[in-house]
Amino acid sequence: MPSPRNYSASPRKLPCSSDTEQYYTPPRKRFRDFEDDDLSSPASSQASFRSSPRKRQRKDTPKRETKEINLEEILRKCAKEPTSRLVLQRIKELPRDEHSPQALVEELVASAMAAVKSRWNPSKGKMLETELYLGWLKELGYVGYAIESALAAKVPGTRKRLSGFGRASFTILYHMMEEFISQVNLYHDRWSLPPSEADPLIMTLAEETKDSTADERSEEASRSAEKALRSFDTVMADAARRYKAECGRNNPGLAAKISAMEAALAKSCCLLSEQTGYGSEESDVADTLLEEVRGVMKAWKAEYEDCEDQLIDSDDEPLA
Repeated sequence: MPSPRNYSASPRKLPCSSDTEQYYTPPRKRFRDFEDDDLSSPASSQASFRSSPRKRQRKDTPKRETKEINLEEILRKCAKEPTSRLVLQRIKELPRDEHSPQALVEELVASAMAAVKSRWNPSKGKMLETELYLGWLKELGYVGYAIESALAAKVPGTRKRLSGFGRASFTILYHMMEEFISQVNLYHDRWSLPPSEADPLIMTLAEETKDSTADERSEEASRSAEKALRSFDTVMADAARRYKAECGRNNPGLAAKISAMEAALAKSCCLLSEQTGYGSEESDVADTLLEEVRGVMKAWKAEYEDCEDQLIDSDDEPLA
């Protein structure tokens, strides 16, 4: 007779019974592309599930087109409306690469040169070279005023200055000075051209020797040009200080770049002095031209050089 089996009081539950299954919540899809509903391939739907929603959003979002910048128009508006937040914001949008700002400033200087010639009255006779260069600086005066206004702009209702203008302001003024000096050098070399290619609005050397007022006019134009350069120097120095305060902290790479720019600017000032006589009365090497901004740039680099020297000296000291 078979032995009786011991049965528990509770009924037996099957291993696959729903009563024994653990509660399971399927993973919820965090991002859903409506195009996936039309895809019948399981591989494609699985790939779309694995893709990060943040990455998919970046791929689907079209890139913003860079705005075309008319630097002359922006700066002239800033000179007329120094408190316009929209205009000030456009100055901040100056491209950060090395070539675009230089190209924009070259267009700005070329426009100023063309304006000086178009406004000259032929009935007054021909211009001297020094008078032409002075005309360029005067025409570019709005640039200095616009940058000065941008650096002095304040948050509405407060005494706090708006930040973010150091890089753009210094970059514009630096390239403007370099381009101005470059154009002076190119124009000065026109003496070697044949008479047929000479500028009809500018006196030749032979004509200057016959004009009794040429020396006096040249000296007056030189003094006025030096005064204009000092005004640009002051604004440019302020822009360099702001640039250092906003971007120069713990940035030795930028300090090295500023040092190279200062060396290039010093050479340009010497060239300008040789071509025009600016600053030659007090110094043969033209140390008086743009000396304030060059001093700020030298001090900027010197701070990092002192730190490097201290680190080198500390490495040489024996350990205690």
